[in-house]
Amino acid sequence: MSVWKADQAQLPLPDSLAGRLVTYALRPDGTVLQRFLGYWLVKRRLRNVIGFSHIRVPLLIGPALPQESLQFFRSLDIHIHTWDKVANWRTLAP
Repeated sequence: MSVWKADQAQLPLPDSLAGRLVTYALRPDGTVLQRFLGYWLVKRRLRNVIGFSHIRVPLLIGPALPQESLQFFRSLDIHIHTWDKVANWRTLAP
């Protein structure tokens, strides 16, 4: 099952009370309460589904991600660090 289908199966219907609460919580210009609800209702679950719930500092070795991908991860409070010096990664090991 893809990540999209797994997440869609867990989200409430858009016209239900829970669906309206999720829409309210994910507003980009939200208050502290909206950000809190957005984290606990959607972001925390999505971070777990894509495997980022226990990672402290994600490191990408190689070329940087496209801007759209970086914005997606930043919206989930995941700040990916990039290390572009791939050629000599073995020389840095002890």
